[in-house]
Amino acid sequence: MISIFENVALDQQKNQAKRVVLDLMPSDFELIQNIDAWTVKSPIEIGAGNWIMFIIFSKGNVEKVLIRTMDYGESPPVNAPQDKIHE
Repeated sequence: MISIFENVALDQQKNQAKRVVLDLMPSDFELIQNIDAWTVKSPIEIGAGNWIMFIIFSKGNVEKVLIRTMDYGESPPVNAPQDKIHE
């Protein structure tokens, strides 16, 4: 998940972001695509703080990239990179 996070860039066009995600996403991850937001989910492991990445778009470009856990969506999990947010 970290490699996807590091390679999806703010202001990147949606088709470029999709290429990055699909190229780097392990086969056991899941990508859910909506019009203005994508969710990348790691496989569920009992007792683990499973990470979820949210890629938020505005006008077809990446505006935010966030990593959260399934349990606590308010702030990044320990050891996760800082949120990428277009200012």
